[in-house]
Amino acid sequence: MTFGAGSHAEVELEDIQKLQQLRNRDILLIANGHDHADIEVDTVELVNEALGKLTQGHPLDVVLDSEGGEVTSAFKVAKLIAWHSQDVNVIVPRRARSAAVFLCLVAKQVLMASTAELGPLDPRVRDGSGSYQSSSQAGRATVAAAIQLQVQVADAIRTMLAGHFDNLSQRDIAMWIPRVAKAFTPLKSGLNLRELGLHLQAREACEYYGNDLMEHASWLTAEESTQILHRLIYSVPHHDTAILWDAARSLGLPVDLAEPQVSNLALSVVRSLEDGACIEAFGVS
Repeated sequence: MTFGAGSHAEVELEDIQKLQQLRNRDILLIANGHDHADIEVDTVELVNEALGKLTQGHPLDVVLDSEGGEVTSAFKVAKLIAWHSQDVNVIVPRRARSAAVFLCLVAKQVLMASTAELGPLDPRVRDGSGSYQSSSQAGRATVAAAIQLQVQVADAIRTMLAGHFDNLSQRDIAMWIPRVAKAFTPLKSGLNLRELGLHLQAREACEYYGNDLMEHASWLTAEESTQILHRLIYSVPHHDTAILWDAARSLGLPVDLAEPQVSNLALSVVRSLEDGACIEAFGVS
């Protein structure tokens, strides 16, 4: 058994060994732990170093437990995994949310425990100051406010011009302008253009990176890949929505319910890391 790099917590080695004997595949463990919810720049280097300890091209199980993280870093991690092996399975004993879902896009099979969950592709992005910001809740609220504002302004203009456009005097127009402004001022206050920009930036990044990753899924048609990606970005109602295994399958992902022995062993491994994150590689002897 080969041990990779980047460990930050004690791994339940006995369960890793049992899982490896059961599956006869190399294992890459990516677990953020309870208080470490981020796939970040450092994660990319640790995954690259860990994969370097394994034999290129060997079948690979990725045991994944993550709340997500930064969009570009998650994309790079998924690319490293796809380049390492064309036979990748992802085992999700508990959660793979937000940007962590990128790793599932390069898997031939995603094995989920019965209570495990995925989330929508709704990761964090950098704002103008270089800080990471959530693209989700405020951004979606701003999108809704912008749509409502657009409808309100259109209705006000239609009312102003209805039936007597040619007969409007300058005085009439001057009278209507403050009325229209008053009608949508409360709505305008709900707009947060910065949050809207972050939200749209994240969606664009998800589409761009997602399309790139889906090219590795040679078992899917281009149409199937596009549909899966669109559903993960746009069809799930909220950032905190839990996508269980049957719902993930209905979205088009290659998901199966993990055998109890597989899910229990993987869950035991990630539970042992509650107080820390861990990225380790374990090669078949």
